[in-house]
Amino acid sequence: MGERTARGRTAGGQSGRRVWAVALVIAMLGLSTFSTERPAEAAVTQLATVSLDAAGGPVWQAVEYTPTAAGTHTFAVARSNPSAITGAAIRRSADNQWLASVPEGAGPDQILTVELDVGEAVRIGLWITGGSTDLAVSVDSPSNGETFMISSGVRDASGDTGPRWAQTTWTAPRSGVVDFTLAWSGSGSLRFVLRDHATGTWLDDMPFGAPSPQTITWDVVAGVTYRLPVWATSGAGDHSLAATYRTGGPGPQPGAPSRDAHTGRVDASGASGPATVSVPFTVADAGRIWASLQYLQSAGELHLRLRDAGGIVLESTLTNWVAKGIETDLAAGDYSIEITAVSGAADWQLEIYVEPDRDRPSASPGAPNILVVNTDDQRADSLRHLPQIESWFVDGGVTFTNGYVTTPACCPSRASLFSGQYVHNNGVTGQRVAALDQNQTVQRYLVDAGYFTAFAGKYVHFWPQQLTAPHWDRWTYFKGGYYNTWINSDGVNRREPGNSTIRTFSQGIQYLEEFRTAEDARPWFLHLTPVTPHKPADPEPQYANAPVLDRIQTADIDEVDRSDKPPFVRNRNRTAAATESLRLDMTRTLYTYDDQVDRMMDYLQSSGELSNTLIILTSDNGYLWGEHRLDEKFVPYGPSIRVPFLVYWQGEVIPGTTDDRWVANIDIAPTVLAAAGAPIPSWMDGVDILSGADRDHAFTEYFQDPSNGGIPDWRSVRTHDWVYNEYLGADGETVEFREYYDLVADPFELTNLLADGDPANDPPLGAAQALMAQDATCAGAGCRP
Repeated sequence: MGERTARGRTAGGQSGRRVWAVALVIAMLGLSTFSTERPAEAAVTQLATVSLDAAGGPVWQAVEYTPTAAGTHTFAVARSNPSAITGAAIRRSADNQWLASVPEGAGPDQILTVELDVGEAVRIGLWITGGSTDLAVSVDSPSNGETFMISSGVRDASGDTGPRWAQTTWTAPRSGVVDFTLAWSGSGSLRFVLRDHATGTWLDDMPFGAPSPQTITWDVVAGVTYRLPVWATSGAGDHSLAATYRTGGPGPQPGAPSRDAHTGRVDASGASGPATVSVPFTVADAGRIWASLQYLQSAGELHLRLRDAGGIVLESTLTNWVAKGIETDLAAGDYSIEITAVSGAADWQLEIYVEPDRDRPSASPGAPNILVVNTDDQRADSLRHLPQIESWFVDGGVTFTNGYVTTPACCPSRASLFSGQYVHNNGVTGQRVAALDQNQTVQRYLVDAGYFTAFAGKYVHFWPQQLTAPHWDRWTYFKGGYYNTWINSDGVNRREPGNSTIRTFSQGIQYLEEFRTAEDARPWFLHLTPVTPHKPADPEPQYANAPVLDRIQTADIDEVDRSDKPPFVRNRNRTAAATESLRLDMTRTLYTYDDQVDRMMDYLQSSGELSNTLIILTSDNGYLWGEHRLDEKFVPYGPSIRVPFLVYWQGEVIPGTTDDRWVANIDIAPTVLAAAGAPIPSWMDGVDILSGADRDHAFTEYFQDPSNGGIPDWRSVRTHDWVYNEYLGADGETVEFREYYDLVADPFELTNLLADGDPANDPPLGAAQALMAQDATCAGAGCRP
């Protein structure tokens, strides 16, 4: 998997308590192998270095390893802090069988020795119960050259000392001409044949009675499994069977990443359906899989198991996880996901992603680094509170004064940013609607374009907390909150007491340092999504009582007459005074954001990366603080849909300029891909904003979401001169209320000309309705100017 392997192979998905319990059982049963001296072996391969800290409670992490040669493998786990209390264990990935473990506190180096066959993947579990330390994991293994040991041992036709025959298989790691050589010692005569394991086809054999050694030469195909039974035709012999490449090449490349989505229902009571449903799937090429399950937990409790074709459970989830998911590496073959109702009954949706192991391409020469920062509920007028961002971006870049979002709700908006699509095309119509195909995202196409990719911050609510997500080399994820937040950092889940905005930027800087160390020539894409200033806003202690600029008094604040507004607006009554405390605290959380952006920019400048980095700052939606007596987003009014939209790119944008074109979150993906020199998929609805493309209007839409209260479906067309809104009934089609505001005469949307009691001033709606009909169903090129 190239550089991507570093992230994929260090992701853990099990509960720390479960690991400790299993390790304890292993120790009690006497199954562990532990030595205090490390045997002198071949060259050492460094697998990973992980940092563990038990300050917030016990923590564990896993490192995965797949051998390319058979024989004795000695794993060493070295601690940087000898006083830390750590333990380690190894299990076989295919059937979860634990092979070796060491007790907590052993050391200073913890040594585990196991016998492994080619391709017999294992997981090295690491945990800490006291202190903090770095753990360096290394392995002494047989040669990783062109020879692979397939089998060894006694074959005895008399049956006195061993089996007469045994069947082994070998999967070719690459295509090429291979010599399969059988050698033996003793008085017996041995023989082997070569067959295609999947079909049973007899490919070649060696003659009876031939002397040792004997060789079959075959042109193997990467990823194909071959069956090589060895037996004694007379007497007994101690044998070895090895595969040696004469020639080799990369072989056929694996297929593209895939996604399958399934829905159903399970019922533990048995009244309306089975308690367990099995969803089969096939992995065509070895790689990493993600299985993400969504259901309404209040209706029932569901459980996941991953089984291989033989029915062996490879992975499973704990029943008390709110969002269920499994992430692991699999060989090519047939598998199934079992969904079991532990209690109650629930409708479920399952997504299965498969990302084949594949070589990473090189990026286009001179391709820039790319940083996108997306806040949560930040208003467009908030920049006046952020002097450091103003200095870097307003003075040093371009400010788009008409930046907006196509759906003012966090997860739908984020899905539109990733996909470059309106939600009526990507399907993410609600906060927990798991419809986004993550193979059709900007991060996937940047991986294909040769970029390192990293994410830190709030992702989307429908993605399970314990999983990383496809197409990210490095990953830090939390659902929300400012302090004492559960964070998944590259597969390690733990509660973090510190400020989550600071942690988001710290993790981003750490990832950039790792990318620079790994390969400085490869560009990177970093996406940061701090939760600030989302409520309940919790400022840093240093800013808890910091002064805040006075509210900008606009005519829509505490609007007196709302008889011309839709019913749900008239039913709400949040005054400016009632929202003042919230306004202050949300703004104060942005002070930390301002500091962290400045810190990031200083890092990029000092590291020499800033001069070739495209940076975009925006938000997933705005927010109302008493405008129209609303404490809300999710509505088509200006403060809800308008967001900051700032671009910094030395030599490509003119510093200190403004641009009044309509630009949206759906434009970020195509803009980024164009900058990277990557093709923009034809199905993207957005445009490259640096190409000069110019919209004459903005289209926004919203779909009723149980997570957000009783706000109906609506859609809106906005120009610089007017805005037209339609609110829909329960069928999603019938227009039940309309608004039209003349933005030249009424910039704060106070007088709805269609409901002000004066039919004489009703505007003609033909042009607005034509635009509405076009945009509400547009796709791809049909959405672009």
